[in-house]
Amino acid sequence: MFLLLVFSFLAGIMTVLSPCVLPVLPAILAAGSSGSGRRVLAIIAGLTLSFIFFTLFLKTLVSFTGISADFLRMSAIILMAVFGGVLLFPKASDWFALKTGKIASFGSNIQRKFQFGETILDGFILGLILGLLFTPCAGPILATVIILSATESLTLNAVLLMVFYALGSALTLLVILLASRKALHFFGPLKKHLESIRKLFGALMILTALLLYFHGEAYLQKLTLKYVPFVQLDTQESVVKELAKLKGHKSNIIEMPEFLSGMKWFNSEPLSKESLKGKVVLVDFWTYSCINCIRTFPYLKDWYEKYKDKGFVIVGVHTPEFEFEKKEGNVKEAIGRFGLTYPIVLDNDYKIWTAYSNLYWPAHYLYNREGLLVQQHFGEGAYQETENEIRRLLGLEPIKTEEASRKIRRTTKETYLGYARAQAYINNVIPDQWKTYKAAMPLSEDKIRLDGEWKVGEEYALSKKGSVLELNFLATQVFLVMESEDFALIKVEIDGEPVKDSNKTLDYVEGDLIVKTPRKYDVFRSKDIARHNLKLIFEGGVKVYAFTFGDD
Repeated sequence: MFLLLVFSFLAGIMTVLSPCVLPVLPAILAAGSSGSGRRVLAIIAGLTLSFIFFTLFLKTLVSFTGISADFLRMSAIILMAVFGGVLLFPKASDWFALKTGKIASFGSNIQRKFQFGETILDGFILGLILGLLFTPCAGPILATVIILSATESLTLNAVLLMVFYALGSALTLLVILLASRKALHFFGPLKKHLESIRKLFGALMILTALLLYFHGEAYLQKLTLKYVPFVQLDTQESVVKELAKLKGHKSNIIEMPEFLSGMKWFNSEPLSKESLKGKVVLVDFWTYSCINCIRTFPYLKDWYEKYKDKGFVIVGVHTPEFEFEKKEGNVKEAIGRFGLTYPIVLDNDYKIWTAYSNLYWPAHYLYNREGLLVQQHFGEGAYQETENEIRRLLGLEPIKTEEASRKIRRTTKETYLGYARAQAYINNVIPDQWKTYKAAMPLSEDKIRLDGEWKVGEEYALSKKGSVLELNFLATQVFLVMESEDFALIKVEIDGEPVKDSNKTLDYVEGDLIVKTPRKYDVFRSKDIARHNLKLIFEGGVKVYAFTFGDD
């Protein structure tokens, strides 16, 4: 999201610096030279609002027509590449300007009626018209921003994309208008370099389109996996157990569910429970953009190669987390990229996921030759335990390498925020109602305290902007299961001070926790176990489910 905001802001600046806009700059300067300074601000306000209104209208239209997110994503990539070419190649740029010239001329004629007015209203109307005048001239840039923002839902993030684009244009124009004739001297020497700047921007747009088309974000995650090897999911049994409780149940399906017909398979003909009878089967749920799933691949591939000729089968179930992961071609490319050769089924509608009552990526279910469940595991880890169970079912001797043991130290117990299992609140919690809480009582050991507005539900507590959650804990690691409809910032303090860099985790961005998808977030880590007071200050609505703790 941050990169999109930067792109939108720079695109706004490029709109004003575009050679197509330069011919109308004298008219803008003339309009800004008359009237008061407030009139200049009114012009900028009108310009900004016209951009935002245009894009909001487009996004509402997209939402109303129900166009799929995958279609929009591909449209964004194609149009970004096309418009990048328009910027990069002069002939394509001239053709585009010719096709849109009538629109610009129409806006220019209307603009003259308000250009030399003296009132603030005249300036505001002129700004609205300038937005229409600039749109065709800046078409390649503006179209890219619009399509990119259209792939986002109509949330604060999408509105921010529009606002940053409008600000880029508006602030640049504001400088020009306030500087008046001095701006002409500035653009004189700069004008000879504008074509090169324009081509550079076009090349960057094409490169970005290629990166998105080949799912470069997945390659970036692979680099993260390689160079940041401590990225993990919930390897502690206590964390996994409490995550299952939060969902209200744990899978107790003993017999292997049937694989439904009509589903897409890779590396194999469609399999069924009948065709797998007499085999030891490991069913593994994964999705290709999941780093934790990627970390399990070396073990899965090793087991499959060693035991596939001895009656062992792995069935990978690709259940997508995101819309783009539903596309068959994307999954096929990922399978080849990761070198997965065992059978894989595409579970786009979550039918297999639901049949297993599964909750996690990654997750595996191990079945004996009779098709009965003998082991289930969620997240990473327990690799030797799983391999030995596979070997036992195949009639092989276990691997005798001993795993290193460690001393288990006492930590604060799992702490729930929903009233159904909450035991650590020092506040008098009111169920299912918004209430303003006061942090009056002192925070004692292993207790939690609310401050500000909160709504405590059965399974979670919901914050607002300015809500505060405090916790006293004993541990080296603190995890918190959270989710948010929009990206939400949380400021973190330890013992009354901002959390130190050495205690931050990969879930921090520019000093704050960033919450979006429902999962376990790493809030705090330390080398030494100690008792601390944790304070979380919420910048928006976040559902907080449960704290868990580690002693690694």
